[in-house]
Amino acid sequence: MRDSYVMWREGKAPDFVLEIASESTWRRDRDEKPGRYAALGVGEYFLYDPEGGRLEPRLQGYVLEEGAYRRLPGERLGDGAWGVR
Repeated sequence: MRDSYVMWREGKAPDFVLEIASESTWRRDRDEKPGRYAALGVGEYFLYDPEGGRLEPRLQGYVLEEGAYRRLPGERLGDGAWGVR
């Protein structure tokens, strides 16, 4: 098990990043980090607000297309929860 991903050791950017929003990070996660991750070539970027009140909807997903992120449509699941495919 490891607790970090080091690009120079792996040889490429991660395929997927999940940011867990907190009071101190959610604005940076939403506004700054997508541009950085897109420049690195991260294929999918997700944001999750476990407590609610910061992101609407609480789960957001993006896929990298032609160097920019496109937001994935969300949907209500059978149990009423919000999901992204």
